[in-house]
Amino acid sequence: MSAVVETADKVAALKAKGNASFALGTREGYTQAASEFSSAASLDPSNHVLLSNLAAAQLEIGRAEWDAAGKVTALAKALDAATRCCDLAPAWPKGWVRRAAAEFELVAARGEWEKRKVRDEERAEKSGQEKTAFVDKLEEVEDVTEGGVEDVQEGDEEEDEEPDDFGIPAPVVVPDTLLPAISAASLLACETSCRAGLAADSLTPALVTQLLARLQALRDDGHATAEEEDRKLAELDGGEAAKAAKGLGDAAFKAKNYKEAAARYTDSLARDPFNHVLYSNRSACHAALDDTWTEGGGGSADPALRDAERCVQLKPDFAKGYGRQSTALYLLGRYAEAETAARAGLAVDSESAALKEALSRASLETAESDAVQAQMFKLRQEKKQSARLKQMLGGMNLGGGAGGGFNVFGGGAGGLEGIIGGMGGMGGGGFGGKPDMSEQQMRQMARAMADAQ
Repeated sequence: MSAVVETADKVAALKAKGNASFALGTREGYTQAASEFSSAASLDPSNHVLLSNLAAAQLEIGRAEWDAAGKVTALAKALDAATRCCDLAPAWPKGWVRRAAAEFELVAARGEWEKRKVRDEERAEKSGQEKTAFVDKLEEVEDVTEGGVEDVQEGDEEEDEEPDDFGIPAPVVVPDTLLPAISAASLLACETSCRAGLAADSLTPALVTQLLARLQALRDDGHATAEEEDRKLAELDGGEAAKAAKGLGDAAFKAKNYKEAAARYTDSLARDPFNHVLYSNRSACHAALDDTWTEGGGGSADPALRDAERCVQLKPDFAKGYGRQSTALYLLGRYAEAETAARAGLAVDSESAALKEALSRASLETAESDAVQAQMFKLRQEKKQSARLKQMLGGMNLGGGAGGGFNVFGGGAGGLEGIIGGMGGMGGGGFGGKPDMSEQQMRQMARAMADAQ
């Protein structure tokens, strides 16, 4: 057997093993797959598919990694492999899909890693100061007791011990060879990779969808993509795909499946990024998720505001956009701004019942002092948290009574309501503690708390 054939057989075997390991869908499987794809690529460095597979495995490793340095390392390896893949086969779209994913995720991971490095440096500096103070204290004690203790006989001396390291873990070091890839990652580079992928040969509908979704993720992350290129997207199939996705979003919204609706509106925006109605609709989804704390919701007021602001920017004479903006600001406790947004909307449509209601709701808060407004926002947030906890534990028979379920506290008084209510004393104001408190009751409490400050 020739050396060339033998090498080809080894490459094929390693690739097959890598595919099988990857298919396991576990962290261990992805790690093994990366090792096998890397070995295969070292034997056949001109094989772009192996590099693409290696990038895919490293992406999954990075997504599963909790340590900031470890995540950056895995994603940088993914970007390095994807970049080499694209250099070898620039007309192959899947390589650009991998590269764009690595660039996008590495930007976010790099930010967390840099924050972690700052925290580690601050912790190390504090540790050094504590060690210095500790040694100084020991020297003071030795000075005071000098001459007051028996002389140590020759041979009885104990070796000096190193000062305690105070439990500070050694920092994880990212390999220097990966620093160029880490530095090169940017949202602009990600956009460039997406555009290159869309211009590549043999594009499948699935790959087009992935690339367009990545471009929309860039917009949602605050990156301003090329407007001229974006306007061409709606012409890809006559806008049919965007319309179909919007239809699915409308149906999900009507069924109050807000998480699904938001996802479908995002799909539509990926193909029609200048549609103000889609931003308005998605803002409503985010607001509903935040306001109800349904599964997948909570913390959705910020994206609700982002979408509402984009809607108003695209269509300043669309009154509903101001209503979305007012709702999001209200959810964020920014009541004065919510009132201003509602008034701006009424200047466009003075007869809008929704905007009149938004104005009335916000004005009720702005009539209070700033201190009361802050307390009202805090109480509303705690009420949402209590409601979410109640939903999470709703399937458990926490009271120990009849009816099945998971009896955690057999015979406990008050059941679930008692447990949630009993949290009211935690942390000064508690974890809500009064999930059924009315707005009027919360306002009375907020006034009392503000007066007590």
